[in-house]
Amino acid sequence: MKALRVILISIFLISGCATANRVYTPDGQTGYSINCSGSALNWGMCYEKAGELCGSIGYDVIVRSGDQGSSVVANQFGLYGGSIMNRSMMIKCKGTTPSLVVDNKPNEKSEVSFGTAWISEYGYIVTNYHVIDKSKKIRLIKSDGKNIEAYIFRRDSANDIALLRVDDISKLPPGLSISNKSSLLGSKVFTIGFPHPDMLGTSPKLNDGIISGLSGWQDDPRTYQISVPVQAGNSGGPLLNENGEVVGIVSYKIDALAVFRWTGDLPENVNYAVKSTYIDALFSGIPEKIKHDVIEPVAKPTEIQEIGRLVTDSILLVVAE
Repeated sequence: MKALRVILISIFLISGCATANRVYTPDGQTGYSINCSGSALNWGMCYEKAGELCGSIGYDVIVRSGDQGSSVVANQFGLYGGSIMNRSMMIKCKGTTPSLVVDNKPNEKSEVSFGTAWISEYGYIVTNYHVIDKSKKIRLIKSDGKNIEAYIFRRDSANDIALLRVDDISKLPPGLSISNKSSLLGSKVFTIGFPHPDMLGTSPKLNDGIISGLSGWQDDPRTYQISVPVQAGNSGGPLLNENGEVVGIVSYKIDALAVFRWTGDLPENVNYAVKSTYIDALFSGIPEKIKHDVIEPVAKPTEIQEIGRLVTDSILLVVAE
């Protein structure tokens, strides 16, 4: 590996300019790895190369690193050692749409997308926008196996939230309460959802963890980072606290394979949930809201298996076609 590094450094020095390779960024999108190592180069050349690659739309620096390395130069007079500054950074052009979503998006072989949804205190059903995006038909499957047809009522694509309606809300179980407080770092949380229902079955699955970060990918203030394990199909599920209140909506996860390709490190349980305040904001724009039966929060923190028993019927499998 060291020998290879020396050879690469020599190539960069000979070229006299920064070099770039197309790579995957940690969010699974296409980016560029730029190298401007060598005594003849500087960080300015890295940024100049980034500007050439992304043009007027601009770019974001994902990772930047620099260290003092060594090199060996050979000529007819012998071998000479030297010191070189190794400089590299990863960038992503602005306007690139993140692909971190945890969903089961339609592919060439299937036009069906699975996700999770939950009933709110107003009788609207909450899920992720990306779960139902471009769908022509939406079915909700209750815990008793009965299907209910739903349609899109409101959407907030920027925050990945959608509100669904059904013709008769009296057929719906009670709704979940939304917390009116911000969660603290380290708070215990859990979700119930339907990961890979085509393989793992349609019975609800419960996973728990903590709020491991008060902001999301690249310090996005709209989301929490959570350690709760989630998979495709969990998208749209409620993130619940120990009182049975919704504090967020499970939305996306790190592309572990893309991170591994770049860093050699495989991240575990780095997932994200949109904060419940953005759900409230969508509700606030509805002029006339009908109050629906609601599951009252428990007065003090309770074991999650007990809360899970109370809320499971209010969480639905989404089949979007």
